[in-house]
Amino acid sequence: RGLDVVPVNFAQGAKASDKYPNAASEMWFDFADIIGAVGMESVAKFKNEIVGEMASRQWEFDAKGRRKVQNKDDYKSATGNRSPDIADSLLLCFYEPKSPKKVSWWG
Repeated sequence: RGLDVVPVNFAQGAKASDKYPNAASEMWFDFADIIGAVGMESVAKFKNEIVGEMASRQWEFDAKGRRKVQNKDDYKSATGNRSPDIADSLLLCFYEPKSPKKVSWWG
């Protein structure tokens, strides 16, 4: 289909490694900065799930003073919820890796 696919691993290093220990944390906090501009109208069907997943995930500072979002296993065991996959998929829509590596599916 000619689509560019960029693989992203939530555990990969953050672009701003002085602020975040991994890409997952960077995505969550960067999205908080743009959510007003993005709006939620286009995801109205999933709005309750997204807001629930984003509001219930905890965060803390790591040993280096960086903001770190709660890992999925801790989130699931602490809340009894399933994995926050809907929120994660929204965050991936707005994440721009520092050096995208394209994946060729048909060649």
